[in-house]
Amino acid sequence: MSYRDESDALRSRVQHLEGELASAEEKIARLRGEAAPTSPGTKIVESRLIGGPARYEREELLDYEIGEEGYEKIAEVLRTRLQLPNVSQVGRSLVAPNVFSLTREDGGTRVRMTVSWEGLKGSPISFGVLASLLGGLPVVGVLADVATHQGPWYLPLFAIGIVPAVAAAGAVLGRKLSRKRSTEGLAGAQGAFETILEIAEAHRIGPRARVELDEEEELEDDEAPIATARKAARE
Repeated sequence: MSYRDESDALRSRVQHLEGELASAEEKIARLRGEAAPTSPGTKIVESRLIGGPARYEREELLDYEIGEEGYEKIAEVLRTRLQLPNVSQVGRSLVAPNVFSLTREDGGTRVRMTVSWEGLKGSPISFGVLASLLGGLPVVGVLADVATHQGPWYLPLFAIGIVPAVAAAGAVLGRKLSRKRSTEGLAGAQGAFETILEIAEAHRIGPRARVELDEEEELEDDEAPIATARKAARE
């Protein structure tokens, strides 16, 4: 093999490895929820109060059923990744109340997930009120003492400016924390759903698995005459 041929072969090998690496990195990102694809069955509801996602809904209809081991692994994902303790299997259905369901349907499997962060909508308001109580009122108390020496008009002047400012700062902080929590929650939910789909694919049973098995059997049948001819030649 010439130097040019070796160089071309090495370049081709490097390109192949780079492609495999990119594919692996993309898969890892999907399973983490960092680059989860948006399918037609996906709905993400945003909230202005939170400043981020308030609800994540996704539904997929798979054209195959899932083996028993797949159910167990999916239940483990729900318990560990989404912290859902009440995961139960009844027959061929797997359910986590109000969040997840996996049911057999017409020879296939329907997977649904709904994760909500609606409860975070009250955080900006509650943080604002708390900040005004814990931060604004003590300042007003200090100013009241100042007012006794500088004049009573200082108290309403500073109260009108300071208390709303402290409350607004608390609301901004509450919104920021809510957005961070809901965004991280969305990534976790997306990653968990992608992981569930990977598990389902790995433990699939049904028509497509049957076709793959038939193809393997056909290959074995095609190879049988070749093996017989080789044996005869050796004899």
